Amino acid sequence: MRKHESVHYKKFFAHHIRKFIDQHIYKLEESEKIFELIQSIDTHTARRWEKLPLSYLSPSETLSLAMVIAFDQGGARLSNDKTFNKVQDYFHWTLEHNQKNLNSLASTGLGVIYFEKALNEERVAQRKWIRLAKYALETSTESIEKTQKTHVHLKHLEINYLYLTLAHVCLGELPSALSYLHKAAKISKNSAPLWRMLANIYKNLGQKHISKFFFNRYLKAMEGTQNSAKLSYI
Repeated sequence: MRKHESVHYKKFFAHHIRKFIDQHIYKLEESEKIFELIQSIDTHTARRWEKLPLSYLSPSETLSLAMVIAFDQGGARLSNDKTFNKVQDYFHWTLEHNQKNLNSLASTGLGVIYFEKALNEERVAQRKWIRLAKYALETSTESIEKTQKTHVHLKHLEINYLYLTLAHVCLGELPSALSYLHKAAKISKNSAPLWRMLANIYKNLGQKHISKFFFNRYLKAMEGTQNSAKLSYI
């Protein structure tokens, strides 16, 4: 792939996938206890917990607090180095307790904050943070893929696959990025935009047969969405 094409695809992925993540991933609507705990923490509680030594908090409370801070205001607080280091410590503290049901979430959390950190770093340091993000997300993904895949696990996997897509794009590894985007589309409940992205990318790569295959998946997903809307209306 020529250099200007690589830059083009990085911009394409960055714009479309980040938009998709912002619209559909940061809504913590799952029913697992950890998500219920995250949702139940208000700003006052979070600020009070932040003042406590780590040893005073349970692993689930530490993980919840880390996520609340990390995703507060769209991750704006992570631009402060002190806050970033604190959140990183919270995730590592959770991992040290080696509770399988929390470890995958903590690894995903690390992957996400490392990726966000990379976006605010100088070009020289970006690859280091991207590789750290990739490792953390791969660790989480490997753990989830070995478990029974409930609705919550699939939503979690979708987050990992999309961030891994972005990580591989940033590293210039388009085949791996496309592989993870395909995996995300296969399990997403809102797959139409992802199938459309795949169709457009392969079309621009000159692989029209593959593009047509993904475009047909896009049309099928759109048909399913429209049928669901009709049923809801009825």
